[in-house]
Amino acid sequence: MNMLFVGGTGAVSTASSHETVSRGNNLWLLNRGTRNHRAPAQAHLIKADMEQMTDSDTSAIRSRSWDVVVNWQVFTPAQAIRDIEMFNGIVGHYIFISSTAVYRRPQRGQLITESDEMGNDYWSYGRDKAACEEIFLKAHRGDGFPVTIVRPGHTYADFALPTNIIGLGFGLIDRIINREKVIFHDGGKTLWTLTHSEDFARGLSGLYGNTETQGQSYHITSSESASWNEILMCYQNILNIEINQVDIPSTFIGEHSPRLGPTLLGDKARDMTFDNGNIMSVVPDYKARTGYMDGINRTVEWHFDNPDLIYFNPTIGDEIERLINLYSHASDQRL
Repeated sequence: MNMLFVGGTGAVSTASSHETVSRGNNLWLLNRGTRNHRAPAQAHLIKADMEQMTDSDTSAIRSRSWDVVVNWQVFTPAQAIRDIEMFNGIVGHYIFISSTAVYRRPQRGQLITESDEMGNDYWSYGRDKAACEEIFLKAHRGDGFPVTIVRPGHTYADFALPTNIIGLGFGLIDRIINREKVIFHDGGKTLWTLTHSEDFARGLSGLYGNTETQGQSYHITSSESASWNEILMCYQNILNIEINQVDIPSTFIGEHSPRLGPTLLGDKARDMTFDNGNIMSVVPDYKARTGYMDGINRTVEWHFDNPDLIYFNPTIGDEIERLINLYSHASDQRL
């Protein structure tokens, strides 16, 4: 198949790029080229930005018929509308990468299904993804736009370490090594699902070109869950360094940090475990093979094997310190 990925070298998508070419597909990657060292050697590279496409860029895309297009970088309704206009009539199967953040408020302890209520009360990212889904489905119902919706959960890679604080990434390892305090939101009690990108890639590849999936939505996640306490303690066990743990309610973080609060209240502070029955009905051999303990061990090993490639935003650490100090002061005031 002739396939186009918009993006294809991110934490979620890189493994899918490699899986796609390993199955004998002809893959083009359209992106700005800043991370193409991660791209498979067999992929054709198109250096362009979907947000600033020139006439020649657009012509290069529209002059070809695509069996499958996967856009990893649609986050807003305007981008969804743009893609429908761009690819309508030239694509056999379009896959929209949505998110499990679309759901409103999952019931504690229950597996989330694709039919559960959408509308994230706290996080605009989830609301925008849900709005994109509705735009794509309207185009499918009205004009036959051949869209399939995929909802990944918290998907990580060897080079993208999973944490409960968005943007912290490999900064978590530095905090543990330096004995700096590590936030356990709500005491680390909420249940969470981590999915390795290689597992996600195998599920996604099974959808390519399947017309029966058009107009439908699919989780592609692990079926394994763990509390955030169990997940964070993996780092302690691997590094053999006791974590300097501080418990802070997610509601406090939401009240005092517009930067970190929405993703906690709208995502990681809720039990998020998923029913994968839909994807298994069309990809019968789908099963996540990488348990979170093995996956985290791989990310930690990658960290120490690739010191020149490690980057994390130091301002996240500043925000964490501000919150910890603020919560400590508030606790002292209550006493």
